[in-house]
Amino acid sequence: NMDRARKIEESQKILKIHFKDPSLLEQALSHASSCEKCNSNERLEFLGDSVVGLVVTEYLYHRFPHFQEGKLTKIKSALVSRKTMANVTRELGLHEYCIFGNSMSQKSQIPQSVLANVFEALIGAIYLDQGYEAAKEFILAHFTQKVEIFQDQKNIEDFKSLLQDYCQKHLGCTPRYKVLAAEGPEHEKTFTVAVILGDKQFETGQGRSKKKAEQSAAKATYYLIQQSPLDKEHFVQSLTEKKLPENEREEKQEKVKEKKRNGLFYTFFKSLFKK
Repeated sequence: NMDRARKIEESQKILKIHFKDPSLLEQALSHASSCEKCNSNERLEFLGDSVVGLVVTEYLYHRFPHFQEGKLTKIKSALVSRKTMANVTRELGLHEYCIFGNSMSQKSQIPQSVLANVFEALIGAIYLDQGYEAAKEFILAHFTQKVEIFQDQKNIEDFKSLLQDYCQKHLGCTPRYKVLAAEGPEHEKTFTVAVILGDKQFETGQGRSKKKAEQSAAKATYYLIQQSPLDKEHFVQSLTEKKLPENEREEKQEKVKEKKRNGLFYTFFKSLFKK
């Protein structure tokens, strides 16, 4: 295993960037599992997320002057998705230089979300160390080649991925899919599927296969959320309100009744001893 100093040195060679403050690069590559009290990459990721969003949005605005807002949003969502950013991290070879704690080091494969976070943190570090123009140049060098791919409508129709990215980033949950119905003969079934976020059912979709129905439901839910963004605070609160299982509810109700009965007996006996 390479030590930290060697990882930072090698990373700068790969990136072709000489950091004025190498500790920023070290922080960008450090996962939260690598230390308890030292700085992980979460704050840089928070900053980098906004820088990536601005650079990509500005680029698309000028690159496609005739595209409507809806199509620009779709291309942007695909470009700044967890999958795309994780792929760029791998393409750069940075996954070899990430700094993890024992719990993460033991995993055979680094999760996609972790690699995406590393990319955003890296952009945050470049922005702080080298300035906005340097960060912009770096982002565009690795993203403009992918724009042509996502310009084709077929390549951005994966609404399950778009919805999952949005929910994980903004709502702190992962969508689930529930089959509500499967109708018709065996060789010609039509599936109806609903999107479940937390314990709430959202839009439904239909298709000749479960996958197509899931994509249809994800698309409807994604557009619904884009039109009326969910309030994270209230949404998360509703997810954490756990419902008691039936037997526990009954036990709780019985305890309440018992308390009331005991209270009544106490009042009754107290009245007997009153002068």
